Amino acid sequence: MSNMVTNLKRVYKMATPEHIKAGKLWYTEAHAFCVDLAIRHNVEIDKVVGILSVLSPQVSWPVNKQAAQNLLATGDCPGYTGYKANIAKARNILQGGDIQQTLGHGTRYGAKVQAFFDNIRFPTESFMVTVDTHALRAAFDIVDVPRALSRAVFESSLNAEIQLAYKHVALGYNLRPCQLQAIIWLVVKDNLSH
Repeated sequence: MSNMVTNLKRVYKMATPEHIKAGKLWYTEAHAFCVDLAIRHNVEIDKVVGILSVLSPQVSWPVNKQAAQNLLATGDCPGYTGYKANIAKARNILQGGDIQQTLGHGTRYGAKVQAFFDNIRFPTESFMVTVDTHALRAAFDIVDVPRALSRAVFESSLNAEIQLAYKHVALGYNLRPCQLQAIIWLVVKDNLSH
């Protein structure tokens, strides 16, 4: 874990004041986006956050938001570039399926999706860390994430070790773990990814 802590601190030091400000607000703003969708579509907030979360793997944030909006408005996700199975999961949540079970069911991204749900649903209370590809890049100081590492993180206890490293670093900077993750996500997106 010490190498991950060192790597995360190094990436955090690359953050601009804009990254820090945006990262601190990222999950609060995502929550507000979901509240707005819940009101506009007369759907419970947990369902909206669940839909947004389950549609998140391997898509950009703008595509993720648009897919959730489309699904709530029409029941479909035209232009969605993620896993097609996730559209069925999103529909299941909308139709009253068990959200937590649906978030983690049958996917190697279950832990990521469940953390993303918790971070968005409870942005000022959550202690989970959304471990996505950008989080891996920062924790392991790599640009190209090998498939084997990705699988190991998303399918094993290595996810918990990465979360622990983020929590340790967040404490040192007086940040919530999800705030640190969002700041690092912004830095990696701007500087360290293709």
